[in-house]
Amino acid sequence: MPRRVLIVDDQEDMLLILEREFRRLEGGTVFTTSKYGEVLEIVGSKQIDLVISDVRIGKDSGFDLVRDITRAYPEVGTILMSAYRSASNRQQATDLGVITFLEKPFQIPKLLDTVRGFFLQREQPTPVAQPVPMAPPVEATGALAHFKLQDLVQLFCLNGKNVRITVGWENKTPAGEIHIQRGRVIHADFNGVTGEEAFHSLILVPRAILRVNDWAAPVPVTITTGWEHLLLEAAVRVDEQDGMGEVDRVATGP
Repeated sequence: MPRRVLIVDDQEDMLLILEREFRRLEGGTVFTTSKYGEVLEIVGSKQIDLVISDVRIGKDSGFDLVRDITRAYPEVGTILMSAYRSASNRQQATDLGVITFLEKPFQIPKLLDTVRGFFLQREQPTPVAQPVPMAPPVEATGALAHFKLQDLVQLFCLNGKNVRITVGWENKTPAGEIHIQRGRVIHADFNGVTGEEAFHSLILVPRAILRVNDWAAPVPVTITTGWEHLLLEAAVRVDEQDGMGEVDRVATGP
């Protein structure tokens, strides 16, 4: 299987060094650019699998670039590099779901090993055309019955799980679902509305009935915000709802 990598950096010497080293990548094809505006066109036309970018691309931001790539090509992996040591940069990269965040100077063999691991994991044969047989959904009874929806989201994200949390109203009619992939919230659906607003609406469902099961069929990526920020915003909305009357609640039953 071809391995197509795009390296983005506004320093030509860095591009030359990385391009030379990446020639060692077995079965790999390497593309480079120093221009932010060329990236999406290259990703689409060259069918890029992985983008490695500096955090600063001239006056442009590598963080914005990752957001653009994720929106347009959610299947493409991303790695960010930076010469500036910053806990906030590292956290922002984590929230965006990059494979790794490297602070310069770094050991190039370490980067190559990360890239090889990315492709090896991607090339593992996994059924996508046909959903695989799954275990029946597990209702949040027993130990899970004491968890709120936000607690389950945190638990499965911290454990890096791939799960679907189905949310129902108290009368057990469906309200929607949240998909978590490799420790990231990637999709939420609430009565046909998708994305972050759907996620927060599900959090606000009173006395929700929760069911958890694995999933294999592809779903759209409608959420790119990190789960920590999602839950912080959810906590604010829950506090606001708790201060309102029952009639004024955002998530009202059918």
